[in-house]
Amino acid sequence: MRHLSAFRGTLTGPIAALALFIAGGAWPFDAAAETSGTAYTTILPKDCHKVRGIKTGNDEIASDVACNGFADLTVLRQMDDDRETISVGRSAKAAAAEPASSQGFAPFNSTGDTIEWRLDKSGKPFAIIQRWRISDNRNVGTDGRPRSVAMLVVTRLAPGPVCHVAYIDVAANPKANEIARRAADEWARDFDCAKGAIRIRGQRGRSIELTLPRIKPRMRAKTVPLILMPALQTPVSRKQALPLRRDAPRRAYGLRNGLAPGMG
Repeated sequence: MRHLSAFRGTLTGPIAALALFIAGGAWPFDAAAETSGTAYTTILPKDCHKVRGIKTGNDEIASDVACNGFADLTVLRQMDDDRETISVGRSAKAAAAEPASSQGFAPFNSTGDTIEWRLDKSGKPFAIIQRWRISDNRNVGTDGRPRSVAMLVVTRLAPGPVCHVAYIDVAANPKANEIARRAADEWARDFDCAKGAIRIRGQRGRSIELTLPRIKPRMRAKTVPLILMPALQTPVSRKQALPLRRDAPRRAYGLRNGLAPGMG
């Protein structure tokens, strides 16, 4: 088995049901009741292999790394200009074709080494939770480099497309992991990657502020919203932006295909 560990347990019997009813104020037939537990894998070098790399001179500026996921799934970690994306599929090629492979953030960022897999009652994964570190240029350390702030990203899995579902600010929410699990259990399976707006769960903090796309307010009512490309500081439509995504290795520059909150 590729996963490091798994916990599976469900409340059973009338006493457990009554306890949930009293505590939650509702009969316990909800999304969380359909969840059997959690498993963990890593994207450490020992669990991964490089699929491809792009170099400028002697410097590697981008790479795709395939890592062992839960069961027979592959986690694709794409690193490009100090920014990353994470996607999941049956193979690296399949993961690269998912919406999640284009869902990155404008600030410099990196992902945590551990991935948490949420499992349904049959033991199949339906979502992952992963910590991201987002560079904050307003918060510079004594070494002159920006400090980072942490955010948890909930990503839905197949059946259906793989894409971001929810963001949770770690500093603003002391129980961020629990909040992320509830978001995964309640939202991931029914989330519409094409039409749904990514949700913010819990209190908003600096990481949420940094990762929301920069959209001109006056353009929000238009049929085709404009996106500010951080590298160019020039407004471009999604139709114009997608070819840039294919032709240049800067996939993480905030071209997130309409997944900003309020843009479903």
